[in-house]
Amino acid sequence: MTPLKQSLFAAAVGAVLLAAQPALAQNNLADPAQVQAIVGQLASPDAGKIVSPQQAQKWIREITAPAALEKALLGQDKAYVDGWLQLITDPRLIDAALQSADPVLLNSWATAFTDPRLADTLARLADDKLLVRWVEAGFYPPVFANLIGRNAQDNLLQRYVETLINPNTIAVGLKLSDPVVVEKWLNVAANPKLITALGKLGNPRLVNAWVRTLTRTETVNGLLRLGQPALLEKWLTASTTLLQTDFIAKNLEPESLVAWANAMVNPELIQALTQLADARLSGRWVQAMSDPQVIAALFQSVTPQTLAAFFRAAAQVGSGLPGEKSGQSY
Repeated sequence: MTPLKQSLFAAAVGAVLLAAQPALAQNNLADPAQVQAIVGQLASPDAGKIVSPQQAQKWIREITAPAALEKALLGQDKAYVDGWLQLITDPRLIDAALQSADPVLLNSWATAFTDPRLADTLARLADDKLLVRWVEAGFYPPVFANLIGRNAQDNLLQRYVETLINPNTIAVGLKLSDPVVVEKWLNVAANPKLITALGKLGNPRLVNAWVRTLTRTETVNGLLRLGQPALLEKWLTASTTLLQTDFIAKNLEPESLVAWANAMVNPELIQALTQLADARLSGRWVQAMSDPQVIAALFQSVTPQTLAAFFRAAAQVGSGLPGEKSGQSY
């Protein structure tokens, strides 16, 4: 190539790069101004007309790119985290990822959303609004159906389950005393598809973590503070279904069984069951605790003191059922 041609080629390349700079800037979603500009577009009344699925998919790629993800996870710029989270939890962008023919796109979204560092960052920022937005996106029905469904990828399924059992996830609804958020979490926890998915993963660590999450004292006390029979029934359904599933029951560690049994006979829970005088709720507890697999599990690992507490609880709850004298203590 002659010197003249080299000069012309260099000039042409320089012109192309110079022209591309604005476009590159527009795609830099590690830039807070760019993120806020997109948030503004999505908030527009005309967003449905101007934001195509292709545009939404493009934004998903950009907000899950390494630079944008790392900036959000560092959490040093709260305004940026707020904008970034608004984008990654926007149902229109989530739907675009779910409906895309590109499996990498959904994987990128799910990987970013379930990154364990994100939960820690949001907890550190101590902004309930951010935590609720994150948790509710995790309970978005299409997300649940896709990540838990028959064709779910094991790696995404495992990260999703770990997000559900993250203490920050549960603490949101319980700390805010928001029954709506708690109900969404319990709807997921009690869904038979989730129980099946746990068995499919074949991961004893996750199984035990899930049981301990449901039955930890903070979870039970938080539900009791809300005082809603429907939520307690969902919790009972979720907690007892686990012990009625062969794979899960066989892989529970003794500590998990003890935690489960202690939760079931928690004096405050039993008192709530009798005081609420809800025959459906009390009946659900009695039905669960009389299941042969549950009884076998109880006798397998728990202490004599817990068994004695179980029998006292059974008598107390049973006294509140129709046809029995309510409110008797033992």
